[in-house]
Amino acid sequence: MLRRTFLLTASASIALLACSARTEEPLGPHPNPSVFQLLIVDHETAFADAGVPYVQALAGEGLLPVEGVELIKLPSYGRDGHRTIEGPTVAASSDRAALERAFEALPEKWRLPSSHALRYGQGSWRPGSDEPLWAAFVVQSDPVVDANGVQRVGLVDDGVGVEVIMTREAGERFAEVSGANVGRKLAIVFNGEVLSDPVIAEAITGGRAVITVGAEPAENEALARALKQALER
Repeated sequence: MLRRTFLLTASASIALLACSARTEEPLGPHPNPSVFQLLIVDHETAFADAGVPYVQALAGEGLLPVEGVELIKLPSYGRDGHRTIEGPTVAASSDRAALERAFEALPEKWRLPSSHALRYGQGSWRPGSDEPLWAAFVVQSDPVVDANGVQRVGLVDDGVGVEVIMTREAGERFAEVSGANVGRKLAIVFNGEVLSDPVIAEAITGGRAVITVGAEPAENEALARALKQALER
């Protein structure tokens, strides 16, 4: 129940903050690195020979939408002078299982290549509606940072967010990849679910991120406890 509390919070956000470099030694390898991932969202790359992004390609072939799954056009986003993603389309549903089945039922030729994957997150995606829906995010498979790159987790002052401190190596990779993807979104994934998808505004140096899942400190405390438990070696 605790995990559902913060995953269902519609106001989830993340602040990506620069700070001094980390000096702690890396921890041992995590038994399940994918429990926590920072992944680049890729709403714009054309799928195979279709010439349009993945979800639009499926729609053009008549494979989406299907019963229980709708297509929603999201607002454009990006960063002046860098990338701009115009009106990406996502597949969404009130039932995550129905959404997953829609993609699992696709013929092999319409599956994503190994370079990309799907992750699912809940939010108010439909314009003019607060109804929580699950959406499928197309992400790059190679994580920017995973559980092996997290040095420690804790609450920031007054419980207004959860601070994630990365190892030196992970922080350096985070800075490099974020700088190369300004204007794209970053999916913050915990236990396979997207908590938030902020736009990368600039290269993020220093290896520190602050995640906020709600206005109440208790929600952030719940996330901090869950993350700490999941990231224990």
